[in-house]
Amino acid sequence: MICIHVDDVLICGTEDFFSKVKPAISIFKLGKIETSNFTYLGWEIRKKGEEVVISQESYAKMAQEKMMDALQQITTPLTAEEVSEEVEEVMRSCIGKLTWLSTQTCPQISFSLLDITTKKPWTGKEVKALRKIVKCTRSNQIVFRNLAW
Repeated sequence: MICIHVDDVLICGTEDFFSKVKPAISIFKLGKIETSNFTYLGWEIRKKGEEVVISQESYAKMAQEKMMDALQQITTPLTAEEVSEEVEEVMRSCIGKLTWLSTQTCPQISFSLLDITTKKPWTGKEVKALRKIVKCTRSNQIVFRNLAW
């Protein structure tokens, strides 16, 4: 399997697969090559015996701290008329980070996040709801077992 995201490449497979792919990728200048335990696009990928475990624990923790700091700066109650460009920017930034997590390893926050994103203009109620989602956000682990490598 070969995945490409902008300038990040992820190649997974058997030794036989790598021996066939290696000549094709040798024409590209590759930065660092990592195996078994590495981070790719915020995913922490760990090979444990016959299992591959994917999580976003570090990204989720870092994002949670940044979002809580930013959201704590917003005073509530807040009416739609009181929502400034700065508040809008904080809300969009938090929603972006949470959306990334919800589509990768935190599907449990998808509905609550959708509920906030469909309510505009935002008020203090949505700020409080977003704080609640951020507080309980954590990364799940995805475990792949019995892979044929």
